[in-house]
Amino acid sequence: MAKITDLSKNAQALLSKSSSDEAFREKFNACESKEEVMALCKASNLSMSMDELQELEDVKDDLELAEDDLDEVAGGGCTVNLSGCKVDMGGW
Repeated sequence: MAKITDLSKNAQALLSKSSSDEAFREKFNACESKEEVMALCKASNLSMSMDELQELEDVKDDLELAEDDLDEVAGGGCTVNLSGCKVDMGGW
């Protein structure tokens, strides 16, 4: 099972933003292609390569979000509560 800390820093930043920013998450979930996700990342000042996006797609079903991992993504300064939060990687 993949851990969030095994992902690149950019992939972690995308997951963190999608879990903490409802407006971003809605736009992210509405994306229908990798290109749309890339455009959203760029508009949101998130650095993301197609390889990193593919990395997220490859592990999305096996991603384990441990409490320590969430602290790492959140920078250790806040808690991210993902209960009831679903990040849909879309049909791409």
